[in-house]
Amino acid sequence: MAKQELVIIDGELEYVIHERMTDKGLVFELKYSKSQCWADHVRDTTALEILDDGNGVKVIPKLGKRIDYHEAIMLGILLTKVSGNDLNIDIVKYKEDDSK
Repeated sequence: MAKQELVIIDGELEYVIHERMTDKGLVFELKYSKSQCWADHVRDTTALEILDDGNGVKVIPKLGKRIDYHEAIMLGILLTKVSGNDLNIDIVKYKEDDSK
């Protein structure tokens, strides 16, 4: 049975991650939730998958050299999941841009 995790963004259930082992490796599937925030034809469909074969990852479907912001968010969610949940990354302001 596939492991499932919910992805909540700004208090809204936006995606569900399904994790399953296949003969090719571990698959992380990001599906749109059944939430009203998505159009009917999008709800509960696959947004993006990543296959981790133990030697790296493959994004399915293959993304182009340039991706839009929504694809970047989805890719970031799955890459965070693939890299492990034990990461605690903080991005903090270091200094103002004084080049102006």
